[in-house]
Amino acid sequence: AAATSTFFTVNASTATKLQLLIGNEVATPGSGTGKTGTVGTPLTAGQVYHATVNAVDPLFNLVQTAAASVKMTVTDSNSPTKDVSQNLINGTTVFALDFLTATGTGWTVHVTTTSGNGLNDAQSAALTVIATTPTQIVATLPGLTLNGGSGVTGSPSQEVAGTIWTATATLTDPYYNPTTAANQHAYIQTSDPYQPGGSTQTLTNGTTGFAVRMVQAGSQS
Repeated sequence: AAATSTFFTVNASTATKLQLLIGNEVATPGSGTGKTGTVGTPLTAGQVYHATVNAVDPLFNLVQTAAASVKMTVTDSNSPTKDVSQNLINGTTVFALDFLTATGTGWTVHVTTTSGNGLNDAQSAALTVIATTPTQIVATLPGLTLNGGSGVTGSPSQEVAGTIWTATATLTDPYYNPTTAANQHAYIQTSDPYQPGGSTQTLTNGTTGFAVRMVQAGSQS
């Protein structure tokens, strides 16, 4: 005849590694991968997500007695959470995770212990990030470079009166990531009193280039 035992406790083994869960990933102790669900990419620039770090045994069971300081690093150099440390509490900790730079190839998140129990590191897969809602048009002149996630760098090149050069207008989100919102237009006006009046152009894939010809020497904008 069949018989069923009374309930008994199965304890986690010794903590050996860190487990990293991002977005919609959920811990599933004892399973082959230790988790189910997906991150939910693409992520959006400027939106705060959560990265849960657990101290687990070889079978992904949470070890609440594990004590360590955990450091999280992010490959997005513009991220405000690119280098953060927190202590495990009852074997776990939750980091705020924020990307500012859009990327199609993806950023990664890496966690490692820096003190306490020495546990094996964990790293995410490449996480794609898209621009958030466009809020501004950024003008770049020769010598200037638009850098998504940080802004404009460089110094404007000196131009010669009477020559034609290009000023580029780009629609970006608050973090200077180019966007491709449709049906947008840009207007240009220079400070040169002898240049013809301003003009408007339609943005194609979020950008357009204006041909500029200034005739008065001096400091202009």
